[in-house]
Formats: sequence, structure tokens, C-alpha cells
Amino acid sequence: MMLIAQIEGLNKAVDAAAGKSWEAVTVVVVLGAFILAIGFIAKWFIGSFDRQLAASFTREERLAARITELENFIRDTLMGMIKNTETALNGTKQAIDRLVQTLEDKPCLMSEERRSVLVDHIVTGIKEHK
Repeated sequence: MMLIAQIEGLNKAVDAAAGKSWEAVTVVVVLGAFILAIGFIAKWFIGSFDRQLAASFTREERLAARITELENFIRDTLMGMIKNTETALNGTKQAIDRLVQTLEDKPCLMSEERRSVLVDHIVTGIKEHK
């Protein structure tokens, strides 16, 4: 009853209802208790919302740290790997170009008959592989 009595204006409402009848006092007390219950529920709901908001800020901070770590990994490790791969591919391409140029410049030392047998063997192998 002490909590209900602390509601501002409730004492005046109870005093005014006391002059009418005990039923009026009961209605005023029940309404006061109802208002107090709504206040506690609202306070709990707002507190729950604040806790959820604080938890979301914590998750956001953790996520930001993880994203920064991933960005650093991409910048430091993956970009280096891409540069190394590009260098290796360029070297391979240059070697292939030199090989093609050498094969075009030097004549084949195989006889025509041996070359046709080799080509037939390769074509047969490709057809069987399909």
C-alpha cells in the first residue's frame, strides 16, 4: 500500500472517494494499482530494450573488429599472393611465347611418315578420352 500511496495525486483521490463510499475507495485503489503495474511493465520493457541495444552495440564492435581483421588480411596477404601469381603467369606466358617462337623457327626433324603416325596416335587418344 505504501507504493500506491506514493503515486502523486492518489492520496487526494482516495480521500475524495472516502467521502462517497467504500466502493469508490476500492475502485480508486484498484485503478491506482493498475496504473502502478503498467508503470512497472513499461519500466521493465524500456530496461529490456536498453539491454538489447547495449548487446547490439557490443556485437557491432566485435563485427567491426572482425571486418578490420579481414580487410587487413586481404590487403596484406591476398594482394601479395595476387601480385606473385601475376608475376608467375607473366613468366609462364613469356616461356610459352619463346617456346612457340623456337618451334616455328626450327624445322621438325621427324620424317613425314613418322609425324603422321604421331598425329594419328594423338587424335585417336583424344577421341577415346571424350
